[in-house]
Order: sequence, then structure tokens, then C-alpha cells
Amino acid sequence: MCDVSLAANPGAPTTLILAGTGSTQALQRIPELASRILTRQHIPPLTPAQVQAVLPAFHPMWAKVPPQHIARADERCARGDFRAFAQITAHVIDAVLTDPLAHSGSALVETACRRLGGT
Repeated sequence: MCDVSLAANPGAPTTLILAGTGSTQALQRIPELASRILTRQHIPPLTPAQVQAVLPAFHPMWAKVPPQHIARADERCARGDFRAFAQITAHVIDAVLTDPLAHSGSALVETACRRLGGT
């Protein structure tokens, strides 16, 4: 559910809302937000080279993952979608916090990809 108080205060600082596919229509149904959407920006998928450069800067976890495992995760389930990599990151962190000994190395990323429905 959306917190319309973000849009209710005209003196509030600028708010950036990142919405995935289909979410724009949902935001349009909330009048308090729909009237304040000034710009829509489509972000194309990252190239394989961009994925390799961006992920280690996004989260330190990726700095320890070998490039071939990052490429495999991109091919299997992310396909350049930064949001998918954010979900993979969250799944890996959750798995480590839940049971640190259950998986290690590339098995963590493989498990996260399976959770996202990758093959």
C-alpha cells in the first residue's frame, strides 16, 4: 500500500518513486500521487559489461562473487534487470542470515535465481 502522506505535504522534499512494470497504472489510481508524477523514465536492461561494473558498487556482496557467476545469474534470471539483481541480493542475504551454513559461494546465487523462477 502506498503512503499518500509522501504527496500530501507540498513542502516535503522531492520523492523518487521507482516502480516496476505495471506499477505506473497502480500509481495513477492514487489521485494524490497521480497529480504529482512529473516524469516517467524507462530504464533499459543493463548490458553484461554494465552488470559486471554496477553490481559490486551496488552491494559489497557482489564484489566477492566471481564474474562468471554474476554472468550466469544475469543469463539465468536477471537478464540485465537491476531490480532482479536487487531481489537476488535480498534472497542471498536472507539465506545467509537464516542459515549461514546452508549454502556457500555460487550455490547462494543459484538458490536465489531459483526463487525468482530462473532456470
